[in-house]
Amino acid sequence: MWSDYKGYYARVGEKSRAKTHWVPDSVYKGMPKAQRKAAQRANNTKFLNRAIARGDRIRLSSRGKHVNRTYAWEIKYVLSKGYRRSKDGKWLDPP
Repeated sequence: MWSDYKGYYARVGEKSRAKTHWVPDSVYKGMPKAQRKAAQRANNTKFLNRAIARGDRIRLSSRGKHVNRTYAWEIKYVLSKGYRRSKDGKWLDPP
């Protein structure tokens, strides 16, 4: 399932010409297990903060089909910065 999500995420990004963010498996697996979650959160936060600072409209890769805790946290984080969901649910729009 994870590789299916990775492929889906990449296809959505490519189709919409969006910037995407993915830590290669080799890098992720090379981290000590205890540090993976914190490193992933820090890396995702940095990517999201850059998009927020630019005022980017953020394309969601899924409206519920492929939601895990990390993805749910990312959406909640961006919404906490004043973004709002688009009417069609495919985007997070800047304030």
